[in-house]
Amino acid sequence: MKNERFLWVLGTVVVVILSILYSNKCYNGEITFANNGKIYYDNVETVASFEKFLYESSIVNINTDGIEKLMTLEGIGEKTAMSIISYRNENGKFEVIEDIMNVSGIGEKTFENIKNYIVTE
Repeated sequence: MKNERFLWVLGTVVVVILSILYSNKCYNGEITFANNGKIYYDNVETVASFEKFLYESSIVNINTDGIEKLMTLEGIGEKTAMSIISYRNENGKFEVIEDIMNVSGIGEKTFENIKNYIVTE
């Protein structure tokens, strides 16, 4: 009976210690996203500033960004990203974000999905 109680207490202590160590590992240091992108959040003071950081890092400048960054937009594959670059090379910079609908393959539905994530400046 005493051995069972001792083993139960020992097991509980081990679980608590492991939980603390795991919790510490998860909440101190970094968050890893797809493609091994890491964000170190020790310097982020609030959830709002973290969300702002995530939003700003997802913004795509349709006048300057390359194929890889353009392809991060929903509905924009390699072919459409290349079309965006070709369009801006031939016609100059996009004046307003709505001008992206002049690119072949980008209609109103795609524009609605990406309009909050693109800028021209």
